[in-house]
Amino acid sequence: MTSTLRYPPTLSFDSLSRADAAARFGFTSSASQNPFPTVLVSLSGPIAPTLSQEKLNKSTLQVLVRPLSNVPGTQEKYLANIFSSVLECSILGTANPRTLIQVVAQVLVPQGRYTGVGAGTVGRDKVLASVINASTLTMLNASSIPMRGVVCAVVVGRKQKSGPTSSSSKYIVDPTDEESNSLDASGCFAFLFSDVLGKKTTGAAGSTCLWTSWHCYEGGIDETELEEVKGVGLEGAKEIWGYIVVGTHVPPVGSILYFTFMSTILSYLQFAFTVVLTKDSSFSNRLTSS
Repeated sequence: MTSTLRYPPTLSFDSLSRADAAARFGFTSSASQNPFPTVLVSLSGPIAPTLSQEKLNKSTLQVLVRPLSNVPGTQEKYLANIFSSVLECSILGTANPRTLIQVVAQVLVPQGRYTGVGAGTVGRDKVLASVINASTLTMLNASSIPMRGVVCAVVVGRKQKSGPTSSSSKYIVDPTDEESNSLDASGCFAFLFSDVLGKKTTGAAGSTCLWTSWHCYEGGIDETELEEVKGVGLEGAKEIWGYIVVGTHVPPVGSILYFTFMSTILSYLQFAFTVVLTKDSSFSNRLTSS
């Protein structure tokens, strides 16, 4: 049974204008192909809301999911609804009442990759998992939103049984497009990792499952099997959690933190250079007048 990611995901921090933070996340299903799906998430907030959006006891969360082209449709609204529910459980909205937190997720793959049944269902789950992971990176990068913990999501699929016994089935974390055609069940699992959820486990903090979309293409769902596949998803989410921790502590050159640091240094140098020129100019004027 495969319970770990076969290839590391891709994550990076972007610098977008008029946004407090932005990050990309993409699953890599093979060593040669490009990451699929890749999602860019931007965050603005806490900012002033409109009168219709304002809530007295907590902040207002506005989530928008945009496709690569055209206007948002049913799929994007479906993803935004689930995405908003997961974020509501991960942030402390009461810490900033009467404010607005705006999260915009830009899907960077064509709509045909995550619509329909079969491979389209797995693609939709992978888009949702990428959006959740990218939003976690964005919030950690912004550091302006109080959070209950780190949310990580992963997709798990079950291969069709090749024999009469249940042991012949196999679970796959982050299935590829080719493997998606041979699955008879799949789903996305989102876990919240936090030290306050209980005793730390090996390699991760305490965790709880926030949301899952596990479904069988034929037949019903067995409760015992659901708990088993949830454990498989937890192992994959722990690896995502580890990559996020490394990515936020060691930002790559060219990230928003790098540009912020360099702009600060340049501002100080410009200020010091201006002060030196001003002093030299006043000293020269005194010598000329004397």
